[in-house]
Amino acid sequence: EEARTSSFARAANNEMQRFQQGLPILDTCITSAPLLGLLGTVAGMMATFGALGEGDIGASAGKITGGVGEALIATAAGLVIAIIGLLPFNVLNSRIEKARHDISDAANALDVAIKKDEKRAALAADPPLHHEWYQRSLLRPRSGKKSPHRDHPADRCDLFPP
Repeated sequence: EEARTSSFARAANNEMQRFQQGLPILDTCITSAPLLGLLGTVAGMMATFGALGEGDIGASAGKITGGVGEALIATAAGLVIAIIGLLPFNVLNSRIEKARHDISDAANALDVAIKKDEKRAALAADPPLHHEWYQRSLLRPRSGKKSPHRDHPADRCDLFPP
């Protein structure tokens, strides 16, 4: 029985690994996209402050607004990538949890079915009718009321008083 349980667990783990394939990569993209956006924001703000330090603000207005624009675009791109990646990531995680739950239910159902089958096989190998005390009780006729069911064991033995 232990071998059956461990082989079922091994097969379930193999399926779960296959099911989760690629999920860490998606998780890394979701996590790193806002950080890369933040890095772009810092680079854009550094360009803005570099343009401000050149002296004439009016002459370097294009560089200043370009740096701010670069920072905003980098932040927005990082957030968009993270949000778009987060939706399928959550859907896949919920499917994985459902599969994990289904595998657990299947393992329990298989265990119950195997135990039932083993119990049925044990009863088939040694049914109660073959027990010596039951056989002896069938040989002694019973006095008293008859059961409405013909050939009922209660009519033929002393185990069930009238």
